[in-house]
Amino acid sequence: MTQPLSFDVLHIGNIVNNGYLHAKYLRRRGVGAHNLNVDYTHCQGAPEWTDALIKEPVAEWDQDWSLLDLGGYQRPPWYHGIMIADVPKVEAVILQREGKKLSELKSG
Repeated sequence: MTQPLSFDVLHIGNIVNNGYLHAKYLRRRGVGAHNLNVDYTHCQGAPEWTDALIKEPVAEWDQDWSLLDLGGYQRPPWYHGIMIADVPKVEAVILQREGKKLSELKSG
């Protein structure tokens, strides 16, 4: 694929990596899909669970993937794992990227 993908689909949620795997499938077919995982920290809801070679025990909840040897695996840039407290920051970045202000959205 020579052109960057557009932002066509946003999967919100990632229980058992369903959102991640569907976005990955769509991206392979040229659809600009992203996965937004908010406040779900179960090990099976992380891209590492599906795509990295895990050779050591992993905490079921709230794992720190940076402490494990994942053989160089890095999360793809279209996977967005955030906590609910970060939603306003993400909203601000998206609005800035779109050239809009939050007050414009709320008033109109």
